[in-house]
Amino acid sequence: MKICLSDLIFMRFSELINICCLYFGFIMKRHSARLGEGIGSPMRLKAFHLLFFTPFILAYVSWLYFPAFAQEFITSIFHYQASPKEASWLLCGIIRFFYTWYTFLAIGVAGVWAVAATLARREFEKKERKRLRYPMVSFIVPAYNEEKNVSRCIKSLYKCAEKYDGLCEIIVVDDGSSDYTYEIAWAAIAVNRRRLPRVRGRVIRHSANLGKIEAIKTGVNKALGSLVAVVDADSWWMPDTLTTLVDYMLSNGKKAVTGYVHPSDGDSELNPYVVST
Repeated sequence: MKICLSDLIFMRFSELINICCLYFGFIMKRHSARLGEGIGSPMRLKAFHLLFFTPFILAYVSWLYFPAFAQEFITSIFHYQASPKEASWLLCGIIRFFYTWYTFLAIGVAGVWAVAATLARREFEKKERKRLRYPMVSFIVPAYNEEKNVSRCIKSLYKCAEKYDGLCEIIVVDDGSSDYTYEIAWAAIAVNRRRLPRVRGRVIRHSANLGKIEAIKTGVNKALGSLVAVVDADSWWMPDTLTTLVDYMLSNGKKAVTGYVHPSDGDSELNPYVVST
């Protein structure tokens, strides 16, 4: 039985072989990525980046050798014979053009997307593992008639939480203030949560002035974090303070840590009153 074995037949079989090659490249990249976990040497890092060329190499091999493979497969398995009659040069040119485009698009470009997506997922999982390593911190801010300072304090704590890899919450305890401390604290939390919604914040109000110790107790009883940071409402922290303190505590097995207090005139943030190490 004789048929015209044109490149149309190759196109049909190319769909299957392209999918297989793409899957093979993706699996090979995943396997190499697992072997390369934690590798920091330039040589192995360079080899890891060469994985992006794997899909294009597979595309070239498929484009170069697949027509001959398809013809051998059809003649050997199905016992078909290619017709000696030449097909139209225009038809062959169009088919070869789209076959080439299809091969490099399906294997090359899609393969690079698969590699990039896997790398992005690995980076995300790495950050999540790092985030889980850090305990949740609850900032307790006792405040009494601190309408002039509490907003600046809350803003600084949000900046600390932004640089901290774990979870944070901010609890302001208004100890029966006679000014607008309560309202300003809520407003400051609302403004900063728009920028950093993952940091939970709230304000608790005492009906009377019970003292700083009672305000701290109220905040601790409402805290969800495994670590508690007590912050005076008339102070503010530098952005790296929380991360530095927690890192020191975890690496040295300490139960509690503190830092240095730098005084300020209260009018300028160039010399702030902060806790830092």
